[in-house]
Amino acid sequence: MKKKNLIKTLFLIGMLLGGTISPVVASSSPDNWWPVQKRPGYILKCTLSRPGDIREMNVAQSLCGLAAQAVNEGIGNEGLWVENRTPDYQLYYKAWLKRLKVKERGSLNTWEVVKRFQKQGYIKGYILYDYNRKDNSINLATAQAGILKGILVDITLEEQAKASGLKKLYDASKENLTQSWFDEHKSRMNNNFIVLTNPSIANNRDYAIAHKGMVYYGVDELLDTVLEWVRPLSPVIGWNSGPEFQHIAPCSHWGLINTASDWCMNLAMLSITGNEKKKGLKLLIRPG
Repeated sequence: MKKKNLIKTLFLIGMLLGGTISPVVASSSPDNWWPVQKRPGYILKCTLSRPGDIREMNVAQSLCGLAAQAVNEGIGNEGLWVENRTPDYQLYYKAWLKRLKVKERGSLNTWEVVKRFQKQGYIKGYILYDYNRKDNSINLATAQAGILKGILVDITLEEQAKASGLKKLYDASKENLTQSWFDEHKSRMNNNFIVLTNPSIANNRDYAIAHKGMVYYGVDELLDTVLEWVRPLSPVIGWNSGPEFQHIAPCSHWGLINTASDWCMNLAMLSITGNEKKKGLKLLIRPG
């Protein structure tokens, strides 16, 4: 309780000073606020053949997440970056390369990356979902992707996945996220964060998969159960539905840190501090 009260005090001081407090994590100790992503030795770019296609983007997001997960588990040493032509992300990428001294390995399209990562052992198969449902079935698929090491494949892309030699690991196309599913699988997931994301978008699915996190959308009894399960002072990545107070209040009640990050890209790679071996937790109060 003393630590929690201290952090709350620092947060209030930061807000009074007109700034924000950002937790910078640099270890894998149980006291972390933010799951640690290990640095890869190499980075590969994924280019989308249809940049506006949410179904292909979900494939790419899951590839990024599984690459990051493989690096964390010592299976591989190659991260993945989804190419984004927004000037800010090009700036972030250049700064990221310079800061971490990661070597580039060129670009491949989405399904070329699938074949490459399949050979490297990053992926074991695919998780099937139906994008048209627009409910938590895609979030169920995302959570399963992290657990089972599968890429996210919409029903319209299943034949292409089969043609790539992938086997179906789980079918979420006719299911939804339920209390019973959560109770059965929560022991295999990471409760140091949660991703809240609209079923209509792909953003942050890479981060959820990289760290085997829970993914949800909506404000209901199951959300409250999940938030209680997440460790206090952990980050809430993304954004939820409805009026802001309605979905911020339960997160605050359970002592979690909300981040308005629903449109983030490449967060799995951008979250690397470069100081993963150092111990401890550092608080930065940044002036507003």
